[in-house]
Amino acid sequence: MTRVAVVGAGGTGRSSLVAELARFFSDRGLDIAVLEDDAGADVVLLAGLDLPSARGAEAEDASIRTRLQSAGVAFHVVYGTGPERLRSALQALASAGVLAAGLVQREDDGAEERRPWTWSCEKCSDPDCEHRLFTRLREARG
Repeated sequence: MTRVAVVGAGGTGRSSLVAELARFFSDRGLDIAVLEDDAGADVVLLAGLDLPSARGAEAEDASIRTRLQSAGVAFHVVYGTGPERLRSALQALASAGVLAAGLVQREDDGAEERRPWTWSCEKCSDPDCEHRLFTRLREARG
């Protein structure tokens, strides 16, 4: 049985990620245990500090990283919110050889459609930008 540990400072969503991974593995009949303690783990995931609830947890995060590095434990940092965090964890596990990459890709197929980000602003101080905007508007009116 493969053992995956999820560690992280308070407010990083560690417990939620443990539950989501355990449910994911259980639903697919995978023989992978998810732990909140890295002792004896085959793969260690570190919940990143990108969630708003993790503000002020930098010292605890640094302590965890130092402990892992001092012990020679390799770890993958997991970022994202909601389903993105689970996908990030699954991708890290695929890169570590715990999951087949195809399994992670199938999970991404159900993800919401991603559209490229485009800049829009109501007040712009860039003259070139304003010129392009008004030129396009004038051309659209014909």
